[in-house]
Amino acid sequence: MASQKEELATALRAEQKKTKELTEQLDEVRKLNPVVHKSAVTKKKAAVAATAAAAAASGAASGAATGNMVYKCPKCMRFSSDQYHVMEDHFDLCLDADYM
Repeated sequence: MASQKEELATALRAEQKKTKELTEQLDEVRKLNPVVHKSAVTKKKAAVAATAAAAAASGAASGAATGNMVYKCPKCMRFSSDQYHVMEDHFDLCLDADYM
């Protein structure tokens, strides 16, 4: 019973850390582009929306040199596209892969 309690306490601390990181990312997105944030939150859960919007914001910075917007998957960091909805579809699949 004591070892289970310790395992649960460790898992709780890890989840609290993850929640804090996601909240910080969400705050950054709100500051960078409130319109993108509002749009994304209406479509997705807050955590997923924050990550996708942050990826769009970082993609804008990387695409600024060429003049084209490039969106990179914030999960795998391998997939990129110049079309946001294509990257968003990939991102959803990338997230679902973790739950399988």
